[in-house]
Amino acid sequence: MVIKVWSRVKEELACLRYLTKGNVGVIALTWILFGIGHSLVGPLFSRYIKMLGAGDFEVSLVRMFGLIALTIALIPGGYLTDKLGRRSIIVPFTFIVVLFSFIYAIVPNWKVLLVIWFIDSLFHFYVPALSVIIIDSLPPEVRARGLAFTLIVPSIPWLIFPPIGGYLSELYGINGIRLAYVIDGLIGLLAAFIRFKLLKETLSHERGEPLRPLRVIIDSYKDIIKIIANLPSRIKLLLISRLALLPYPYVFLETYGILFAEEYLDIGRTTYGAFISISTAISTIIVLITLPFLDIMPRRYLASIPCLLQALAFLYLYIDKSPLSFLVLMIVQYSIMPIVTSAIQAYIGDKTPLDLRGRVFALFRVVSTLGFSLGNPLIGYLYSMLIPGNPYPAVFLCSLTPIITSLYLYYVMR
Repeated sequence: MVIKVWSRVKEELACLRYLTKGNVGVIALTWILFGIGHSLVGPLFSRYIKMLGAGDFEVSLVRMFGLIALTIALIPGGYLTDKLGRRSIIVPFTFIVVLFSFIYAIVPNWKVLLVIWFIDSLFHFYVPALSVIIIDSLPPEVRARGLAFTLIVPSIPWLIFPPIGGYLSELYGINGIRLAYVIDGLIGLLAAFIRFKLLKETLSHERGEPLRPLRVIIDSYKDIIKIIANLPSRIKLLLISRLALLPYPYVFLETYGILFAEEYLDIGRTTYGAFISISTAISTIIVLITLPFLDIMPRRYLASIPCLLQALAFLYLYIDKSPLSFLVLMIVQYSIMPIVTSAIQAYIGDKTPLDLRGRVFALFRVVSTLGFSLGNPLIGYLYSMLIPGNPYPAVFLCSLTPIITSLYLYYVMR
């Protein structure tokens, strides 16, 4: 018995070494730094859009157009990840996207914000390289734990800073949010320099002819069509779930969480930030407890069972309509997201060759992002227009779709 326990301890310590050194450690550290700024401004983004003159439905349109831009950009991004290398696109474009934080601080109205948000999202085409460089740097036996670890690490600043962002907004109004964006940009520059100094390339390749931007875009879309045709059928079905089933509950909280809390539950911005910190703390503990089991349990259980808890949480909010039920929903949502996402990504990583991972993960992000973008106007319509002044049709939809998602994932990931 003692020998088995000691063997298990050694295995977990070996796993921990993989997660805290090299590229995985660098990405985790920089995500913590980015998380500081993002936890100040992220929860307030929808409120910022409204402060700049938008209505409830326009909030969903701003979100949608940014996600459409990201969808357009991700496929060339995945192509470049496999052609130029991971580090080669992560480092320069990290610096570029950081500069947008300073621009957000000075936008005059929501229409200008929409344009800046669209351009900023286009420059995030390097996102698949971040997931791929982590997967490249992890052996299969610790891959699900590693992905879950890198998903919860960025949440550490969310334990502290969301109430601070809410307080700045309540104290200084729109200028408090502008100040938070400046802080976000300064910390982002530090993270970009760390990536520049410490990140190592994981894809060896011979340099060919210089890539031409238009040719890259055309070739990347041709290439992704070929990859889709050759994907295993279960991976294709997984992609469908990301497009049509998974987005709605996340869209509701991401797009309308702060507005719903303030306008329908009388929760102030500082209190809303505290709810985020509480949810983050509890969800982090839950994920850390489950971390040793993520590569032991079948992937389909890890992906499907948490969705049922999500359905129950939304149903509780629909029935109870109280700050407590909203907090419970946030805790459940924050807890299941890294588990479900890491299980799906690990499943895809298990079945994808090394030289195709960049493009397959780009496709995964494209489909996920497209699902979120299409989900925004639907949730926006149910939230603000179907029954004006009554957002609960959107809550009801979000209580139904996770049940279908759970059954679907359980079947597909056999």
